[in-house]
Amino acid sequence: MIDPRILRDEPDRVRASQAKRGASPDVVDRALEADAARRTAIAAFEEKRAAQKSFGKQVAQAQGEEKQALLAQVKQLAAEVKDLEAAQTSADEAWTDALKAIPNVVADETPTGGEDDFVVLETVGTPETSRKRASSRATTSSSAASSAPSTWREAPRSAAAGSTSSPASAPSSSWRWSTSPWSRPATPASPR
Repeated sequence: MIDPRILRDEPDRVRASQAKRGASPDVVDRALEADAARRTAIAAFEEKRAAQKSFGKQVAQAQGEEKQALLAQVKQLAAEVKDLEAAQTSADEAWTDALKAIPNVVADETPTGGEDDFVVLETVGTPETSRKRASSRATTSSSAASSAPSTWREAPRSAAAGSTSSPASAPSSSWRWSTSPWSRPATPASPR
């Protein structure tokens, strides 16, 4: 997703990036329109919300028929605020979707075209050597893991499990299987 500040401040740079990728620059215009619609929706919502709050103070001070008239206006304002809030939420979602449709701006030295038009800048080693090293590392690590001695070790027991049970009758959760040669015997938990 692109940084909104870059989109607002440098739309031509973003359009050029889209053209370099071989993508349509129209998404930039749609995102800018969505941003303008979002900002307008936010301003309209905030303005009505402020008016609704000021009416609340007037209603508290009014009496009689004046209070009833103000309450009717407050209800109407509340409905308008609710509609404007929904419009703002919709505009926010459209703005977010428009931003997600634009990938990050490409570097200036990036060649024009898609992934099929790449240019190799540097090659280190040969592909066969790299594959052989990777496979020998995988073989070495898997054989080291399989040659590690296996040991049983008892986990700390809770008071509910009982301390007189033998390994054969112990619940499976109180015994752990360890394949690490560096495993230490478990020590009982200290009383709290």
